[in-house]
Amino acid sequence: MDNANRIRVEMVDAGLQVNLFVYNTIINGYCKLGRMVEVEKLLQEMEDRGVSLDKYSYNTLVDGYCRKGSMRKAFETCDTMVKNGFAGTTLTYNTLLNGFCSCGAINDALKLWFLMLKRGVVPNEISCSTLLDGFFRAGKTEKALNLWKEILARGLGRNVITVNTVINGLCKIKRLAEAEELFGRMKEWRCPADSLTYRTLINGYCKVGDLGRATQIRIDMERSGFAPSVEMFNSFITGLFVANQSDKVNAVLVEMGAKGLSPNTVTYGALIAGWCKEGNLQDACSLYFEMAEKGLTPNLFICSALVSCFYREGKVDEANLVMQKLVYTDMIPNCSASTLDIGKIAHAIESAAGGNHQSAKIMWNIVIFGLCKLGRVGDARNLFEDLKVKGFVPDNYTYSTLIHGCSASGFVDIAFGLRDAMLDVGLTPNIVTYNSLIYGLCKAGNISRAVNLFNKLQSKGISANAITYNTLIDGHCKDGNTTEAFKLKQKMIEEGIQPTVFTYSILIHGLCTQGYMEEAIKLLDQMIENNVDPNYVTYWTLIQGYVRCGNMKEISKLYNEMHIRGLLPANWTGHVKQADPVVNNQNVDICCSKTYRQC
Repeated sequence: MDNANRIRVEMVDAGLQVNLFVYNTIINGYCKLGRMVEVEKLLQEMEDRGVSLDKYSYNTLVDGYCRKGSMRKAFETCDTMVKNGFAGTTLTYNTLLNGFCSCGAINDALKLWFLMLKRGVVPNEISCSTLLDGFFRAGKTEKALNLWKEILARGLGRNVITVNTVINGLCKIKRLAEAEELFGRMKEWRCPADSLTYRTLINGYCKVGDLGRATQIRIDMERSGFAPSVEMFNSFITGLFVANQSDKVNAVLVEMGAKGLSPNTVTYGALIAGWCKEGNLQDACSLYFEMAEKGLTPNLFICSALVSCFYREGKVDEANLVMQKLVYTDMIPNCSASTLDIGKIAHAIESAAGGNHQSAKIMWNIVIFGLCKLGRVGDARNLFEDLKVKGFVPDNYTYSTLIHGCSASGFVDIAFGLRDAMLDVGLTPNIVTYNSLIYGLCKAGNISRAVNLFNKLQSKGISANAITYNTLIDGHCKDGNTTEAFKLKQKMIEEGIQPTVFTYSILIHGLCTQGYMEEAIKLLDQMIENNVDPNYVTYWTLIQGYVRCGNMKEISKLYNEMHIRGLLPANWTGHVKQADPVVNNQNVDICCSKTYRQC
């Protein structure tokens, strides 16, 4: 995208007219990358040059703001679009509905729904299913079902996507008779069920241990031409444990293999949770190691089941090791959203804690942490609110986890609201909390507010650390202000905090982006003189800079240095040939994100 934008600048410098198509193309690219600061600069330029936005421009902006979680700006853009004579389309409103539901703002989503109808925009299957799913996920079942009745009354919703959403919502709360009734009405509506419809019903019955009905639905499914899947077998494995028929589990695994299907993480999760429930730690642990040998990563649900079982068996040290593994490894981002059943985890936590509120709090904090790491910030916030109603007393870790999750997902205003709530209940935010807020502001391109917050830390009795400085330095570099970035590096040293490999890599990236290759190399030399070893990202950033310059001689020198340091990738030639300065700017972002995993 930066290359495309550079061509636009060259067009302007050459006196060529930059038309709406060019602006829309660049804005679309930046929106998909979440770089709304650059987008807003382009919008100002368009206004200065008298280039008016069209419907495509507005829809692109709405999508961009929703991706960033900036729902207020997204809605304001939609309003401006309407005021300027462009009627919002179903796509426009679907994007907004998804944005509101994703951040847990269900009431705002409902208001938007009625506004959509008022403006004469007809909802489609995506509109209906998005809103219904939002209500079901928020635990507002009756409101979801009332909305479903209204959708049907309007002549909408009689399609497989929306019906599947409602069936899934009903199955989750074990209202299977209603789910089956709706399944039957699909034929009346000439709305053929798909494989997901059958799998959802099978899963619902298996979760309550009704294997007979689940088997009948499976037979109907196969008669309708849908083959059994891994997901279906996973449901039956769960059902066998629920129905106390674990002796039949191996037969299911044999049938899976005969059909050419291999167990996945969810399969192992169902097996491990089942054996843990029966107190069979030997088989549960064997499966845990078996899946690791196959390259499958144990997820939050699996570890929660093991923790519960270890605690029940009095193996506290083993339980604590598993909980620590959740925090200090990357298993949580790999957790499948479909396996994270809060109801099941709640049961596991209650059993594991054995009435000890502090133990339960630690485990719930881990679950909230896991949801945030999955990007399910809306779910984390909903869980947080539900737990408070049930008497859960959040601590600094709970709030800091949510604040970081919201900040990283672009919900900065919500993060600050949580900080204020934290203060209201007498908790004191620490540097980890403020680092998250500063990170969120920098990520949103609001550098001035980030600097202002940084300057207030001392008055709050909080000392900045290396992560604080690295985050702000990265923010300034991305804003093109390397002068301020270097001032912060100097201030960092004066405060007795030594720059890390992340600090230098970020600054080198900032210099390379602006074409200051000589200064970047000098900084590399300074880094080595100060006994800070450059890593792969440091060198790759410099190589990208020289690729842009076409300076193969310097690339060769860097290659030799990397070889000496043992940092050379196996497919080096491919790396150089495919060097893409836009895509690989993510390397430095990875540098910054790693610092958060260390705190």
